Amino acid sequence: MSITRIQIDNFRSIKHCVLNFDNINLLIGENGTGKSNILDAVRHFYACLLQENDSADCYNFQNRFSNEFSISLTFDFRHLKQISGNNRQRDTDSNYEGYYKWISGRRQSETLTLRQINGKAARWNQNRRYRQNILNLFPLYAVDARQVDLTDWSQLWDIIGDLMKVHRAREAEIAAEISSIKDNEKYKLEERFTKLLESLDRANIQIKAYTPKQYASTISTLLCKGDVFSFKDSKLDYMSNGTNAFNYTNLLIEILKLIFVYKIKEPVVILDEPEISLHHKLIDRLTERILGCHDAIRFLIATHSPRLLKNILKLEQSNCMIIHVSQTNGHTHTAAVTLFSQDSDQRLRIFMTDQHANAYFSRYILSVEGASENEVFSNRYLQALFPFLRDVDIMEGMSDDVVQRIISPEYRHFQTQFLLLADMDKFLVRSGDNTHFELRGKYFPGKELPRERYYYSRLRSEQLLRLKRIRALAEQGRFRFWMPFYSCKDPNFRELLRLIQEYLLRRNLFAASTTVEGMLITYSNFPSFLEYCREAGIFSRNQAGLDSAYSGMLRNDRLNLTRLLVSGKSDFLFNLDEICKRNTGFDPKLKSLIESSRQGKTGGWISGWLEYFFRKSARSYGIPCKTFSQFAEAAEDQDLRFFLRRDVWNSFPELFDLLEIIRQQMSGRSGERAWAPADVRASYR
Repeated sequence: MSITRIQIDNFRSIKHCVLNFDNINLLIGENGTGKSNILDAVRHFYACLLQENDSADCYNFQNRFSNEFSISLTFDFRHLKQISGNNRQRDTDSNYEGYYKWISGRRQSETLTLRQINGKAARWNQNRRYRQNILNLFPLYAVDARQVDLTDWSQLWDIIGDLMKVHRAREAEIAAEISSIKDNEKYKLEERFTKLLESLDRANIQIKAYTPKQYASTISTLLCKGDVFSFKDSKLDYMSNGTNAFNYTNLLIEILKLIFVYKIKEPVVILDEPEISLHHKLIDRLTERILGCHDAIRFLIATHSPRLLKNILKLEQSNCMIIHVSQTNGHTHTAAVTLFSQDSDQRLRIFMTDQHANAYFSRYILSVEGASENEVFSNRYLQALFPFLRDVDIMEGMSDDVVQRIISPEYRHFQTQFLLLADMDKFLVRSGDNTHFELRGKYFPGKELPRERYYYSRLRSEQLLRLKRIRALAEQGRFRFWMPFYSCKDPNFRELLRLIQEYLLRRNLFAASTTVEGMLITYSNFPSFLEYCREAGIFSRNQAGLDSAYSGMLRNDRLNLTRLLVSGKSDFLFNLDEICKRNTGFDPKLKSLIESSRQGKTGGWISGWLEYFFRKSARSYGIPCKTFSQFAEAAEDQDLRFFLRRDVWNSFPELFDLLEIIRQQMSGRSGERAWAPADVRASYR
């Protein structure tokens, strides 16, 4: 019904855009991407149907040589043709005969196009009568929640006028009925009214006649015995903005539904950010009202509300369209989001939360496994030094396939950049007999051919070659390691990890070489980490025992022991239980010492360690850093920021690589290399 397709060319930031519409259409995305431009294009189209309405701000400001735009709307006449056909058969009144005939002569769908050149009259592909009928049959009503006076609803009477408006012949009959009241001696109105007309004539004052809509709205106010709205016998001034906003929109929807039922019209309503001032429970009720009227009204809604989006995704059936709006190089782009109704797994509706809905409004999504990773990338010191992280939304649940199908742009097909972060043990595990490694997960199918086999581009062929090398190294590699923690510095094993990381990064997945704990406690920084633990008293109960254990170990063993103490894994991706299971000769006293000292993943040591490191780094350059504000101020200095970031590169090389990948992707400069470019890394030497 109503509008089924919109095509916009060279209108403001929209170079070319085609939208196929359903009954409920939701525009989502960041601020400044062009959602309002889409709404304004539709409003401008309607404003020009019967009068000239040229405006300089309608043209593509990204191209100063572009002085022409076009807007095309496709209308569906099927429902109207059915109604008019039925009415012609049973309606003996010929007042609407010409109207019915015009509708019956239309095709099932027809496109009306506006073309406008700057400074010239608008050009249409149909005549004025056609456009007048379009305006009558598919009226547009627009509500911008930021501009509506929530205490003055008088404009609703104009819409009520559309509902109550009758044919001019019927209007004349109503006027005659009213005149009969005036002429009735009982009311004594005729003489006074005649004198009033004479006074107006002497003053040379004329009264402009009502339009049919104005006439109908005036009669409606008379029948209602007033024209001032109130709520529960209270003035609108006394109600909250949220209550008034909800009631206003709710009443508008009710009136438009009546227009659909009683008139030969299919209303189109634009709601621009209807969630403004609404409590989330009122957003829930508004969603129910919208979904309950989808058969009568065509909705075009621009929103920044994750709650509204979540409700639509969870409750929609097959009559919704969610359009993600983004912007690249100043131009607006759109993409249709894959709805839950198109997915056979109904758990998506059950598990969807407001936080998941936030992903659809993100500039960049980093999907992580759990709270530890969230704690790292939400760290305020790290964000002060790498400010682009403030525009990154951290989403937990990377290891949960249901959550990934809810939030992943890859599954839902919206245009937000994203990266998945996972531990290496999700893809690589040591075989039970300790002879080789096994690949697992959907990215490394068993004997099935990978999808790269069926593509012939250079990048795809490189991926296939990587996969072959990965499989060969995993299955045939015999990597050197030493006890008790299965420590490994074998260059072939490092090459296997590097290949896996490069291969997965092509799938928008960053695989840590061990775990997030391994990213934070590295070969170069773990002595400093132990200093932090000593100062913070992390292992105070067993400090003497740990010092004794460290004293007899090689450096790499000390590193693996430290990672185990914070619930991480060793080089071969084993936790303490797996090490003890495979190494039956593991010292039970050492095991007891580790178990009694071990810190949980969310014990607070991550934030403490990062704060300790960044403050120490700043002090090494002579910057007093007793508070976060002092560090943040220091990080704003360009030269000092360079050296502070270089310290991150030296002490957290894998974390730095991940940050560099995110930065490049967000700036649109991600290259072919899977790792941080050599020239960038060299600049920090």
